[in-house]
Amino acid sequence: MEYIDYALDIRPSSSYNIYVAEIFKLDQNTLTLLMSTTIGLPQNVRRKRLINSFSLDIHKLARTISSDINQNYRSVVDYSAFQNNFHPLYVSSFNDSSGDPYSGLPNFYPLNVDNHLKYSSQKYTADFDFSPLISISENNEHLNAEQVIYKASIFPLYPILIFSTIDAHDSYGPSFISSMNFSMSTINNAPVVNISCNTVGGKIIEISKPTERTLPATETFQPILLNFPESETLFEESTVDFKNLYRSSSILDCLIDPNTAHPNVESLQTAIQSRNSPDSLISERIVGFNLSIQNGIDFIFTQSQYKNLVLDDNVGPKYAKLTSRTVSGSFTIYSVEPNIITPSYENGITLYFGGPFFYPIPKVNWNNPKVTIKPGGGYLHEISFLARLPEKTGFFSNPYPVSEFGINFEDLKDM
Repeated sequence: MEYIDYALDIRPSSSYNIYVAEIFKLDQNTLTLLMSTTIGLPQNVRRKRLINSFSLDIHKLARTISSDINQNYRSVVDYSAFQNNFHPLYVSSFNDSSGDPYSGLPNFYPLNVDNHLKYSSQKYTADFDFSPLISISENNEHLNAEQVIYKASIFPLYPILIFSTIDAHDSYGPSFISSMNFSMSTINNAPVVNISCNTVGGKIIEISKPTERTLPATETFQPILLNFPESETLFEESTVDFKNLYRSSSILDCLIDPNTAHPNVESLQTAIQSRNSPDSLISERIVGFNLSIQNGIDFIFTQSQYKNLVLDDNVGPKYAKLTSRTVSGSFTIYSVEPNIITPSYENGITLYFGGPFFYPIPKVNWNNPKVTIKPGGGYLHEISFLARLPEKTGFFSNPYPVSEFGINFEDLKDM
């Protein structure tokens, strides 16, 4: 009797990877083409302040970056052809959904007789957690992905692509950051920075899978071969220096100045090192700080057409519109006494979480402190803030910043 062995193609989740890419480089002409109001103007000219209209034509964006159309009339981005634009992102968790378009059809009968499609549910969502990686060597292949996410956190409604190499998994776009939370605390846990990111987007772009399987971009481990001499019974063991090429950003890399919005990381480091006044003690007693970026994004669904052909309802929304944005945060001070040294709170605040994640906020409103009393454990004073827009903002109206953070368009474009 003959037996035939069947080998199932089973791969663990650790053999796959997540990639992110910026759809286009920050360019004034591209933004003018894609971002507009309903009357076609890229800027609200009725107001003296340079507040731009955060409305993006998703379908026009897809047709601009790719002319390759699949059977569903989605614009296809070939991973193999644009591999240099996709950067690996090492995440601790990843969840995504391409939408739940079916819902129960309401009727008088108590049982669900039929279902129907809801076009407004054709959206792609993804959420993931990661930590900035500090490279001990000169090469940091995680930095490019961090810079893409950093730009999306600074520039409202900045489109990105999120892609997984799982064979039976489809990835769509473009995606926009709906919420991003930074947390770093030394209270009762490890002092490692955690970034939680939630995205929401359209389905007009589909990312095609690579022809060959793409493994995480890591070096191949070479085993040690030991040669046993025939004339000797004893041998000398071979050793290898297992260097940790990466480490997660921790409290050793984080910096905070609750008194000033600095222009760069070097200025923040110099200011902290040069302070000798009693007010500088407040930085030494900060045991945790966090930052939250919340974007309210509405999607406008229209009758989708492509070259006078009415498309199906699976291509997703036509427009993405930013309806609200809130930037807030807090820091916690440890003290063995009920009183603390109160900072001035006059010139904004600067938070740095390692890697490219540098956030100066020139204008903030401070809330009243919250005090947690632990018997035998001292006092924890939590001071929260809410960011405000600077006097003038604009997409590419230098030297004005593009959002609540004191970073202008040219500086962000050159990153």
